[in-house]
Amino acid sequence: MRVCPSCEAEFRSGFLKCGDCDVELVEPGSSPAMTQSQRVSAKAVLEQQATTAIVEAGLAACREIERELLENDVLAYVDGTQSDDAALGSANVNRFSVVIAEDDLARASRLLQGRFEALTSQEGIGSLSLTPIDLSLEEVVCPACAHEGALMAGACADCGLYLGAPEN
Repeated sequence: MRVCPSCEAEFRSGFLKCGDCDVELVEPGSSPAMTQSQRVSAKAVLEQQATTAIVEAGLAACREIERELLENDVLAYVDGTQSDDAALGSANVNRFSVVIAEDDLARASRLLQGRFEALTSQEGIGSLSLTPIDLSLEEVVCPACAHEGALMAGACADCGLYLGAPEN
């Protein structure tokens, strides 16, 4: 048996990559990701402090960011957001976020900005822009692929990056 170091899903022999996270599988226990008991401990420590959610994304992406923060000594955990309108029979958790101490916000921001810059440099596309995007314009420039045009349901028509504000 092998596991995904990002989402911790278990795979039978013969699988080499996680289909959801697109990362190579590792032997159980060799993953740098925290064990469940360590995550519970991180959550227990953070629940005693003022916290903030810094990312809302799918589980695999949140686990990847959690691991990056933990490896750089920023205490973090992934939290599921309950939804009353989830599909019948589901666990009613359809959104996930990464939670950190408010005091670590500046440090986490620097770490994630550096991570983003390294990834865009490696991929050769996109760039970091700290200028807010005016979503009320008919045409916007996508910060990921530089496509200029109208958004389709809040997303870039070229690369699919969601730019719109989440509906509550």
